[in-house]
Amino acid sequence: MATAPVLPSSRKQEHLEAGKRRVRHALPRLF
Repeated sequence: MATAPVLPSSRKQEHLEAGKRRVRHALPRLF
């Protein structure tokens, strides 16, 4: 994963996943 070339689409997906994780960590009661 880390050694693989970073593509725009995968990078965006990773950013979305990070956002979901942040929201989940901030609002555990909703998730």
